[in-house]
Amino acid sequence: MFLIFLVLYAFPFLVLSQDFEWGNPTDIRSINSTEDDFAPQWNKFENRLYFSSLRKGKSKFFVSQLDENGNFTSPIELKDPLNRATGNVSYISFLSETEAVLNAYRQGLRQAYLNIFYTLRRGGNWLKPIPLDSLQCECFVLHPTISPDGTFIIFSSNKDGSKKDLDLFIAYRMETGVWGNIEKLDELNTDGDEITPFLASSDTLYFASNGYGGPGGFDIYFSVRKGTNWEKPNPLNLLNTRFNESDFVIVNDTLALFVSDRPEGIGKLDIYSAVKTQIPDTTTKPQKRIELSLSVQVPTVRLESSYLYDFVQFPEKIPSVLKLKEFNPNFKEEKISKYEDIIDNAVSIIFARWKSSRSEITFAFDTNNIELKTLIVNAIFLLSKEYPESQSKIQISHSNDKNLTVFASDSNIYKPLKLVKKQTNFEPPVLEVFINYRKEEQIKKWELKIRNSSFKITGETLSPFIRIDLSKALESDFNLTDTLFIDLIVYDSLLNSYSITYPIVLSQSKTVLRNSYVYKGKIYERLFLSSNFDKSSASLISLINEIAEYREYINGAVVVMDKTTAQSNLSELIDFVSQRLQIKKENTKIEYDPKDYEASFGKLPENTIFLLLERK
Repeated sequence: MFLIFLVLYAFPFLVLSQDFEWGNPTDIRSINSTEDDFAPQWNKFENRLYFSSLRKGKSKFFVSQLDENGNFTSPIELKDPLNRATGNVSYISFLSETEAVLNAYRQGLRQAYLNIFYTLRRGGNWLKPIPLDSLQCECFVLHPTISPDGTFIIFSSNKDGSKKDLDLFIAYRMETGVWGNIEKLDELNTDGDEITPFLASSDTLYFASNGYGGPGGFDIYFSVRKGTNWEKPNPLNLLNTRFNESDFVIVNDTLALFVSDRPEGIGKLDIYSAVKTQIPDTTTKPQKRIELSLSVQVPTVRLESSYLYDFVQFPEKIPSVLKLKEFNPNFKEEKISKYEDIIDNAVSIIFARWKSSRSEITFAFDTNNIELKTLIVNAIFLLSKEYPESQSKIQISHSNDKNLTVFASDSNIYKPLKLVKKQTNFEPPVLEVFINYRKEEQIKKWELKIRNSSFKITGETLSPFIRIDLSKALESDFNLTDTLFIDLIVYDSLLNSYSITYPIVLSQSKTVLRNSYVYKGKIYERLFLSSNFDKSSASLISLINEIAEYREYINGAVVVMDKTTAQSNLSELIDFVSQRLQIKKENTKIEYDPKDYEASFGKLPENTIFLLLERK
């Protein structure tokens, strides 16, 4: 399946010698999605990353940049004609600031084939690509990579009719600009498939192959050209696994990227980073490698997760005097655990929900409030970079009301939010890691981590036995994969790194339940309501409708107010709730003084009403 996918969707700095290794693979979660993300390529002329993704159904280009901390920014879909003019585009390679080649579909006599296309950049936009005629054939011509001096191109193809596998080919650029003199790279090709070549320099080629007997399906190799011959390929041992690795490219002198379908990723294919590790000079100072092995007391860890939640009324009306946070495009609603987070991040929540509906929304408030108006305008501008239609579908309207009010044409915008409290139980609760090593005297420092989690411990003297409290180590990690990868990395006196990975099966079960509380001897569930009560409020109706689905289990209701709430509103509210949930009036109650509630649960947030529903 991996090869089929690559077929269907399928800076130059001098590399004098391979005296280093690429290692420490890390999933780049800031750019990956739950769909396939692949074909990374660094554009040195624009200083930004291009890659392909299926997150919107078809293979399209997305771009990202490195921030000042060396992290990739949230990706933005490329809006150029290049991305809009054809169905699927991928694997771009840049000849210059204004020229590039890429893969796109061309209709052949019998079927459509991915072939190499050419595009120009004009006025800051990449234009609609055109077929590169000299390299076209009734076959697949894939994964182009251009030499730094622009004189030759290497690609993967099944153009040799005698074989069905994909091989590497080279073509040279003539004085006329036409690519010709196509040759097969026989010294690198196998009976398997060779794919995704990348030229780090005119004489150093990286590519992926499933024909060299590596540990996985596809593995990454590199070869150095001496004269006219390419030398025997060497594997990237610190990156290759029993899964598929391909699409290797170099960003700068210390950072490389590649693609893998290893199970700890977010999607089916994810983009990973790798960093350069120097290989010791054994010609001047021989030094034996540090030998490592890992083991644990169990082959499988069981994780039972319970997610207990309280319903919260969607912030349809927000007091304009509150200090709201700026729009955060990466805000995740499911990570909300405190009520204050909902109010502070109300703008981010609203815009995140808009992304799913793309409906018309109006923000009504006193537009003389310059600070609030600036916050909303900036949020619309940021959103429009990825969703241009937001400029016309999200409006601002002046209102003399003291609140910021949200009017939406899609009722799903008003669905209640959930305050989630996560409880986890690991079995065993403590993971015992046993470490065997030789050449102890060479170890100068070490680090042990659980991949794609926040857990990491370091030290100088390595112990043969380490205990990991899993609840503490993984308490903040919501999206664990089905495999826990324990990574041990040690460094010798020359700062050469040696690493080993131990995979552990993680058997997960999950339950999601409404939270319950004991209050005055009875069991209640708790709902957070806005003090701006309005029985015609879309968000309140949506919340009560959610509760009404199990109203036969509700025996009574208690409304707890803060001291700023108008008492007339409370009477109206309790009548509304008892009617909609069919609760007997004698089983309803209003607590005008929150002291009893606060004695049990803490201080009541401002501008908030608690609705406690008694369970039968």
